[in-house]
Amino acid sequence: MILSMAWLAEKGFVRVFAAFVYIFGLWDIFYYLWLKLTIGWPMSWIEWDILFLIPWVWLGPWIAPALIAALFVVWGGWVLASQQSFRFTYLSVSIFVIGAGLGLAAFLQPAFPLLTQGADAFKQFFPGEFWWGLFITGYVLMAVALIQVLRSASRQP
Repeated sequence: MILSMAWLAEKGFVRVFAAFVYIFGLWDIFYYLWLKLTIGWPMSWIEWDILFLIPWVWLGPWIAPALIAALFVVWGGWVLASQQSFRFTYLSVSIFVIGAGLGLAAFLQPAFPLLTQGADAFKQFFPGEFWWGLFITGYVLMAVALIQVLRSASRQP
């Protein structure tokens, strides 16, 4: 649904991607804000959250996806507000995909033991340690890639 909105609103891959991440980031930030206002959660900066359930449980401190959402809102907003054209290079795409993969691995890792233990393992499961080093490395790589795209700016005719 978010991709459809981005596709209808913008033209060109970079601008559609910018609209997608901007909308997704705003949605995610307001999701956590809504939870805080309505039920008082999260209660701490590093409180665990279940992010997704496919392909298996994604877990992490809620602040981790909120940081990604903030990066997306800032970058997407910058691109959408600009009259310049931007482009992804093979290098920037590669760096972004590697960074996103590392972030994904950080979210999937805490529930990895559940894959071999079956449904009963969920009853007594509590995630161990979040791999902050992996997450931060991925986050920095995503930010570097998006900054490279901003540096590719050229005036639109």
